[in-house]
Amino acid sequence: MQTGKNAMASVKEKAENAAASAKAGMEKTKATVQENVAKMTTRNPVEKEAAEERKEERKAVAEEEKRAQQERNRAEKEQTRTGAVSGYPSGMSGIAIGHHQPTAGHTAGTTTTTGTTGTTGARYT
Repeated sequence: MQTGKNAMASVKEKAENAAASAKAGMEKTKATVQENVAKMTTRNPVEKEAAEERKEERKAVAEEEKRAQQERNRAEKEQTRTGAVSGYPSGMSGIAIGHHQPTAGHTAGTTTTTGTTGTTGARYT
């Protein structure tokens, strides 16, 4: 079962990385189009230079966001692989072990009835 979780985590990571790359590509394209529009609507070389600088800045931000998302995806996959649960310190699974053990004469999930009426070992929910 753990192998299946690892495989699903890998598929999820790849899909999310592809989505992050696509989003970054769209942002870069928008920056380029906006730069071209700004260059076409002005004759001032200073404004054309500023438009190009804005484009480069937006492209850098898009690339940085993509890399940050890919890092988050990698960390999430690693967390799934190691079995850690989000919100718990490293090495803790969030499953209580050793608490609320059945007392003597009882078994978890069943009731035992004695006498002539009732059902022995009936399940309850």
